[in-house]
Amino acid sequence: MSIQMIALLKIYKKTVTKEDGTTFPASGAQPYAIYENGKMQFIYGAAIRDYFPNSGKIYANNHPIPQQDYYGIFELEEALLYNADLPYSSKYGIKNEVQDIKLYEAINMNIQYETQKYEITNIIQAGFDLNFMPSKDIFLKTSDNYLIGPIQFEEVNGKYFCKEENYIFCYKNEITFYSIYDSFNNSTRHFTIDHPSVKEHVDWIDVAKKDRIISEALKQLKDNEEFGDMSRRVIKGLKKLYTQDQEIHLKERLERAINLIESQTLDKEVTEEYLKLLLNLDVTKQSIQRQVDERFNAEYNKFFEENKKMIKEVRSLKEQDLKVKEELHKKNLKLQFINEELSEVKNTMDFEITKLKEKFSEEYVKQLKEASLPAIVQSCNLQNSNNGKELFAVWQSIEGIKLDNIEGFKINFQHNINEFKGSNSEKLATTILSAVMLNEPILLHGKGSQELAKLITHSISSLQTLVLIPELETTSLNDIHNQYMKFEDTNTIKSLVIHDPHTTSALYSLPTFFREQKWGHEGITPNLTIITLSTLDEAREFIGKMSSSPLIAAGDYIKSTITPYKLRNLQASSLLLNALEEYEIKEESRVLRKRFREWVEDEHGFDIEIPIELTSWLNQLTILFEEENELYDWIYKVFRTSCTLVKEVEVEL
Repeated sequence: MSIQMIALLKIYKKTVTKEDGTTFPASGAQPYAIYENGKMQFIYGAAIRDYFPNSGKIYANNHPIPQQDYYGIFELEEALLYNADLPYSSKYGIKNEVQDIKLYEAINMNIQYETQKYEITNIIQAGFDLNFMPSKDIFLKTSDNYLIGPIQFEEVNGKYFCKEENYIFCYKNEITFYSIYDSFNNSTRHFTIDHPSVKEHVDWIDVAKKDRIISEALKQLKDNEEFGDMSRRVIKGLKKLYTQDQEIHLKERLERAINLIESQTLDKEVTEEYLKLLLNLDVTKQSIQRQVDERFNAEYNKFFEENKKMIKEVRSLKEQDLKVKEELHKKNLKLQFINEELSEVKNTMDFEITKLKEKFSEEYVKQLKEASLPAIVQSCNLQNSNNGKELFAVWQSIEGIKLDNIEGFKINFQHNINEFKGSNSEKLATTILSAVMLNEPILLHGKGSQELAKLITHSISSLQTLVLIPELETTSLNDIHNQYMKFEDTNTIKSLVIHDPHTTSALYSLPTFFREQKWGHEGITPNLTIITLSTLDEAREFIGKMSSSPLIAAGDYIKSTITPYKLRNLQASSLLLNALEEYEIKEESRVLRKRFREWVEDEHGFDIEIPIELTSWLNQLTILFEEENELYDWIYKVFRTSCTLVKEVEVEL
């Protein structure tokens, strides 16, 4: 017998790529909660794979492809194609949607029921602008914790309107709604399967349209058609009904009808409905017909009297209009010709100006050499020649999971690496954590280095990431430091990403800047600094100055085609800084350096000089690596450029 369960799923449309590179659309399903014993248990973070191995998702390829993402409660069964050895395999598939368990969604309203009850009616009738497709059954939740509903929406020209046109229940809220953050459209959804109890019902919200209000009020006076002064007697009759004993919501509707008629501000629809009732009276029909006949005959005779003169005036206006259009066409052609000539002249002038500038620069340099100006003057001119800001900065802040332990970070990081078919990320994740604890930069090089940097920051600091790209040859360290003011949250990790700094003067100043940054104010300086390098050849001098930073090849982790869709599929998360407090560095510098040097000699036949800067990394990584050989192999790989070869060692065979 197949294993079955009931779960809350998000159904969405995805694109599947076959082995031959072709693609096709399919349905995807993401679980958020399971239903057991009449309760909905919501699941967060890495725990979702415990309930839904191996991928943490539901097999849904046989489910109809949705036009828009939506949430629902579905019965699941074990998938026939499930393979426990494949990390992308899903254990469960969709059997059918559950009909006897209702899913309610809450939409928050920034308004209070107790003081703004009548304004709620206007807001509901005006419709809602939503960036997602709402669920079938909706509660409107006021800011003073009342629930209005449940109601259903219909979409009209991009807005969602309430289908109900009469009264809606209003309850005092005693229900807990569970929140789900939808990163695809950057919205937070609120769900429950519970319905308010009858004892919490406090009122009705009247959402009837004006025409219905007037119509129902007039129908209560249907037996009184014999009166002559309709408006006066209608209002008098309605007020009489209003004073009688009726339920409060019926009296409120009568009051709205009286106000509408007395104010004489009825819109077109309400007026037409009101007039229909009046026009059914015989005396009204006769009076209107008589006035229509009189006015029609008068206008008919007047039209024929003035017809000849009007035709002559129309013909004259048409001739004038034709002449004006012909003249305008000639002027437009002339203007077009002038603009073309002006463009040619401008291009010629720009070309000549460029030639003059080049000639002037050559002559100026020549004269400068001949004049033998002192070096201090030339240096001063160069320093003052660039006063602008040559820095492109992007601040990234994405809501995601807040992680309070490093294991949770490693699991989420591996999940994100899997999106790009990368290898096991355990060593890289451990190095990233060590870089945070040591406050040392890490270097990523090669194709995909920017994407790997994005993947790392999305996994460890999605709330606080600053990306900098130097634009010209001169980069101001003050400009970089001023960008740190965007960091606000001192509890989560803050990341700084700099792309290709070696192409600017930062080649000489940034290494010192980072060493000074280690002792900066913890609240505003980044905890993790990532430097991406497009090519190694152009960056070797810069790498040589960063001897205490690991050099990691992005190609080991980014192995599939990179698309914006895959980047959106990454799970955003931020690691809390206090998760690292338990990992204190143990100072065993001499022993670790000696063992590592001996290992390199045994494994690679080299005698190397280990820089003192590498000692902190050895101390820190020893805490996080379980196997010593695995640790030394990784250190040798990412810090090889930092070590100096003393001599080759002859190995006895």
